[in-house]
This record gives sequence, structure tokens and C-alpha cells, in this order.
Amino acid sequence: MASTADLRARIDELCSAITHQKQILQDLEIAKSDVQSDLNSVLDPMARLPLEISSEIFMHCLPGDARPCPNAAPMLLTRVCRACNKLAISTPALWATIHIRTPCLGDLDELICSWLDRACTQPLSISLRGPLDPHVCCAVLENAHQVHTLELYLSSVDELTDVIITTPFPSLKRLTLGPDRRADGEPETYSTNADKCVAMLGAAPELVDCTLRDIHFGVNPSPHQLAGSQLRHSNLKHLNLAGRVSGGSGSVLILRSLTLPALEYLFISHLTIPHAEFLAFLTRSSPPLKSLEVVGISEGNAWSGNMAEMVFQLLPGLTDLDVGLFTPSQTSSFLEALAIGSPPRFLPNLANLTIDGSFLSRSQYEMLVNTLYARRSRVKTFRYRFGAFAQNLDNDILEFLQQLAADGSEIHIGQYSFV
Repeated sequence: MASTADLRARIDELCSAITHQKQILQDLEIAKSDVQSDLNSVLDPMARLPLEISSEIFMHCLPGDARPCPNAAPMLLTRVCRACNKLAISTPALWATIHIRTPCLGDLDELICSWLDRACTQPLSISLRGPLDPHVCCAVLENAHQVHTLELYLSSVDELTDVIITTPFPSLKRLTLGPDRRADGEPETYSTNADKCVAMLGAAPELVDCTLRDIHFGVNPSPHQLAGSQLRHSNLKHLNLAGRVSGGSGSVLILRSLTLPALEYLFISHLTIPHAEFLAFLTRSSPPLKSLEVVGISEGNAWSGNMAEMVFQLLPGLTDLDVGLFTPSQTSSFLEALAIGSPPRFLPNLANLTIDGSFLSRSQYEMLVNTLYARRSRVKTFRYRFGAFAQNLDNDILEFLQQLAADGSEIHIGQYSFV
């Protein structure tokens, strides 16, 4: 009969053999998986495509707002198979755009860092919405040199910190700043200082397009602070002061602080800029402005004939003009300025004109048709909107507008359309 020592030795021997066999089985499972992957690659049409085409197909899988979500591209592509994972991670363009809404569950800061690292040297497009997470903010600022598009939809005035404002964004081309949206879709109330926005523009010398949306400049800088915020930006071509951005004296403070010699497009809603301030901005900048949209001119800033003529004489290259005029007196003043200014010296290149105003009187219609006739060789599109109510046009006015349309102009007046 075997001794106790012999039995223990036999057990150890069997355990060793079992462990060895388990390792052999594990190795066989891995080998089988590798062979199966190789077979899948041979049978998979994607595997036979050039990498450039496969990468392009992956690019078309991206949603309009690429988010760090495991169930959407590009992250979803890394979970299809080993080959797709390798291809997705090695395609930097897939990771060049990211939309982040906070607060977010999970280890977001590590995910963001990994995402941006995969973008390698690609120009980055980053959108942040909601409370500003400090870790996310750090990840963005560490890659500031690569950011070409930055959208900040914040929920608190305090979130526009000095760190964000003063961080250089040497490659930034497009900046959007505004409040986050509430559950009903309306923007949150967002206030800040005009000098903070000017400072952000100063930190982005290559900026071409800037939108300041639904911002209320409730807290204005002191005259000393404002004097220190003067900025000449040589590359900015598009400036959009949309929504409530012009509340209070916001548009005054922004334009007073800027000189924009390259500006081609300017949008202002609810114009509260005194005439002298607007003229000073245009005189100082001498911009090659091609498109001007002014929606909602306050009664105190009515476009008198003299004012309009002075403004537009500084904008000889203007081709597109859209103005919102609400009162009959404002409408008359503006039409008068257009009528009395001869095309060679007053808006000589105007091609598209849109006016929001009130119903026109007979004399105003006569002034309008005379203006359109004098500019018929230039103005290709004219729109006059005065709300949902209908207004009958006299037959002679109708005939004249129909003739202009027959000559190639596109004219829309209220419910009438002449194409």
C-alpha cells in the first residue's frame, strides 16, 4: 500500500499535468481565435479595401455631433472587430471633432484625453455644453494649439474664467460663445463683461468667424478697463452679435473696443448703438464689408436719411443688406436714403436687399419703385416683409414690379412674389 508521501506526490503530479493541459487548451483557444480573425479578414470585403477607402467609409459613419458615447461612432467602430478597432484608432480624422455635454457619467476626463490623443495633429473642433467640468477644461486647454473651432455653451457667467480667456488659441478660426439651452429649448440667461469677449478675440489672432449669441452684457467694464480692451484684429471676417447679445449697451461696448479692417459680414440684432459710435467703428476699421444684417433698430436709433447715407458711403463694397425697420417713420427715412442716393456713389454694388417694416403708403411705394428702377441693373433680389397681413397694391405699382421681374429681378413684397 502506498505511503502518505507517495499519494501526496501523485496528487502534485496530477495537478501539474492538469495545469499544463489547461495552458495547452488556452493556447489552442487563442490560436483558434487568431485563425478565425484571419479567416474573417479574408472573407471580409472591408479587409480587401485600401486603408484610405476604409477610413473614408468610417468618416461617413460619424454623426453630426460626435459624442463620447460607446453606442455611436467613432467609439462604436472600435468595438466591431479587431481590424475595425485598429483602423478606427489609426484614423486621426475620426477623433478631430467632439461634442461634450456635462455633467456626464463615467471617467470623462480620461476618455476626453484618449479621444484627443487619437486625433494626433489633426485640427480640432470642440463643442462644450453645460456646466464646465474642470478636467474637461484642462484637456481642452492642453490642446489649445490645435483647436480650429471652439463652441462654448455655458450655464453660468462665472465659468468664463481668466484661464480660458487668456489661454492662447493660435490656430482658432471659429469661435461661438453663448448660454446653454433649457429643457424647453430657450437659452439660459447668460451675462458677462464685454471686455472678456474682447480678450478671447485677442487670444485668437487667426480667428475668422466669431458668434456671440444670446449674451446680456449686464455688467459693464469701467472706462479704464474698456480703454485697456482696445483690440485691432486683422483677420476677423465674420462677426455675429445674435439674439440678446446686444442687450443694454452690449453692441456699443463690443464694437467700441474693436477695430476690424478685414470684416466682410456683420450681423447685429436689436441695434442700440448711437449713430456716432457706429460711424466711428466703420471709420476706424474701414472694413471691406460685403454683407450687413441689422435686425430690430430701436426707435432712438432710427435710420434717418442723413445717418443712413453717412453709414453706407463708408461701405461701397456692400452687396447684401438686410435691415429690420419697425415703425413707419423708420421705414420712410430708410427708403428716402435709398431713393436720394444715386447708385454710383451710394451702395453702388448692392445686389440683395431685404427690409422688415410696416405697411407702405402710396408715396412710400412710389419711392420704392423709383429706387428699384434706378438700381435695376444691380439689384437682383428685393424682399419687403411686413408681417402676416395682406396689403393690396395699386395696379400701376403691380405692373411696374411685374415689369422689373420680367427684366430679371426677383421681388417679394408681403404676400406678393415676382420672379
